Amino acid sequence: MRRIVTILSIISFSLGAILLSSCSYLVEPQTLAVVSCALYDYDGEKFIVDYEIIAPAAAAKDSSLKLGERAGIIIHGDGDCVETAIANAGRQTERLIYSASCRARIFTERLARDRKAMSKMFDYLMRQPDFRETAVLFIVNENDIDKVFSADTGLTHLTGEYLMGLSDSQPKSESTAPFTTTLSFINAALSSGIEPVATYISFETKHDSAMEGSESGGNEAENSENAAAHFNLNSIALFKNCEMAGVLYENDALLINILRGDEKQHSLDAEDEDMLICFAFSKMKGKIKASEKDGKLDLKIVIKGQLNVNDVIFKTDEDVELSDLNDEIIEIAEKRLTEVFTKTIKELKKYDCDAIGSGNAIASQDYDKWMKIKKDGTHDFQDSNVHFEYDISFARIGELTTPFGKMSTETDTD
Repeated sequence: MRRIVTILSIISFSLGAILLSSCSYLVEPQTLAVVSCALYDYDGEKFIVDYEIIAPAAAAKDSSLKLGERAGIIIHGDGDCVETAIANAGRQTERLIYSASCRARIFTERLARDRKAMSKMFDYLMRQPDFRETAVLFIVNENDIDKVFSADTGLTHLTGEYLMGLSDSQPKSESTAPFTTTLSFINAALSSGIEPVATYISFETKHDSAMEGSESGGNEAENSENAAAHFNLNSIALFKNCEMAGVLYENDALLINILRGDEKQHSLDAEDEDMLICFAFSKMKGKIKASEKDGKLDLKIVIKGQLNVNDVIFKTDEDVELSDLNDEIIEIAEKRLTEVFTKTIKELKKYDCDAIGSGNAIASQDYDKWMKIKKDGTHDFQDSNVHFEYDISFARIGELTTPFGKMSTETDTD
């Protein structure tokens, strides 16, 4: 009996110690400097870090902020190594830097083109307990650094929130940006079957319409000062062995998005001798079938999707029913896609960048063969033969059987 009492006493004491002890490792939210966006740079000598910190007072009254006003502050740090740069940035604020809420992570192009510096940056960041893997990764030219935290951010008041908002909404539209998360980038960088990509940021300068006709009148110098920089996220930064190799712009990025499983709507124009056609492609998917032909890697890329004809402009006055041209329209659409995709493959081969994942395609079909290719180092994407096949169907949503102009003519006749 005495033994049972002793055991129960020990258990009670242990539970009491656990329940009554304080959690000394916890930090109060009001002591944190919450990072919304982080920008990293390397000038060849020093690592540079800029943090966009959410200002608590501004965030609390966010609804009362006017368009263009900021809900954050920028702190800066630099140093000979990554740790020193981040530590120096932390000394610029009275609060503890907290990166677990970081929405966007931006690397400069000169940092991304330095493999050794990129490795050091990721080696440090990935070891941090507050490292956010889902932060969207971007590349920006070092000459545009000053625009990152001053460019127009639409209806939001933080660059990080704005870029994260775009990553949520743009994949449903016609943007060609991949919006790669940091984790996806790391996974691709560590994989030998596909190269990583990231969204490349450029800027457009637009004049605020509200400023037109103001007191500045036609003063060109003053008007240029009122011009606002706007984010342009329609390009892809290509990487080779975790080092930036080049950039794909606009339509050139379409094939990569399709083959990486990022379905998007995309519009293209095409024409032949008789007509100009405006297409909209949707529900597009791609699959690579790899084989060996004449001693070279042979890649057959099969594209499936739906085709919607937005408009057809005939070069003659002939009265033609669109339903009679279905086969011809699909043929024109496939020819146009092949032109775009062939140009993309040419650009990828120029950088020897397998961003479409042909290595993964080989591995999915014959894993042992891929292991041997990896071991021998004989995967030659640059010298591969690439051709395309299509399985495209018409999407009938919103189709007009009778054009508006013809409808009004028929009504007048009746």
